[in-house]
Amino acid sequence: MLPNLEELILSHNKLDHVNSEAFYGLSNLKKIALQGCGLVRVPMEALRRIRTVTTLYLDNNLIVDMENVTFRGFHFLKNLRLEGNLLQRVPTDALSGLRSLEAL
Repeated sequence: MLPNLEELILSHNKLDHVNSEAFYGLSNLKKIALQGCGLVRVPMEALRRIRTVTTLYLDNNLIVDMENVTFRGFHFLKNLRLEGNLLQRVPTDALSGLRSLEAL
């Protein structure tokens, strides 16, 4: 596929969900931008396939809630944007595995 791709910008497209195979073969991906896509939940099934992401933009979507294990295993994630969603709370454990997080 595109094994050298480091940035994937899909912002402001109409993606109400992301298929679990969407990022298959993108083993060097560092940045994923999914702002303003109309997502109703964090696409964890797709994101779990790539452990190299350091920047994830999910702001300005329609995300309502998160599970306790949402970002488990994302040790390299440094930047996470969630503003502009419909979140009323974020479970403490949802962010507990983000050891490298610098900006939220």
